[in-house]
Amino acid sequence: DKVAVEVEVPGRKDYIYVEENGEQQNYEEDLLLPAADLEAAKKIQHYVEAAIRQCPTDITATDWSWIEKEIAAGAVTEADVNQSVEQMEGNPCKWAVEIIESGKKTQEDRYEFNLYDINPEKIDLQISGKRVLIRMETNDRAEIIQRYSNSEDLGYERDLSFEVKDVATAKILVATMKELMEGCEEE
Repeated sequence: DKVAVEVEVPGRKDYIYVEENGEQQNYEEDLLLPAADLEAAKKIQHYVEAAIRQCPTDITATDWSWIEKEIAAGAVTEADVNQSVEQMEGNPCKWAVEIIESGKKTQEDRYEFNLYDINPEKIDLQISGKRVLIRMETNDRAEIIQRYSNSEDLGYERDLSFEVKDVATAKILVATMKELMEGCEEE
């Protein structure tokens, strides 16, 4: 019989980055660590538990320039996607996120919104296969995120998603956005 130690992410969330032969695979919720025998499995379990206890659990928010850099670096699963974020009119509470997909046909989407219109309880990270996404939703699911596609006004949306490079970045970005939102009030 084969012996292994199974490690699961709390809440069964797909937060484990997987790579095979140098290629990224879909994120997973658990990991099997093979062991030669039962004694080796007990040692592996002991060391894994000790390592987990040493991991920091506090997520420290950062600042606007970090968000700008990480959103621009975020589209890692598609080589032909570029993302950016800017503060509109020099106002730290008015943001525009741009997602440009190049290929046979270029798709340029721009989303404009006020931070105070975003529900802080509805900013979270989502895993979709190999992608780590930040998803945010407006207060009361109101359609107030202005969307433009290839410079054409497409009206309003109630949510917005964009990619970040990994789970750790996503957690920090969510914490930073929530902290920045605290200073924004409706005009």
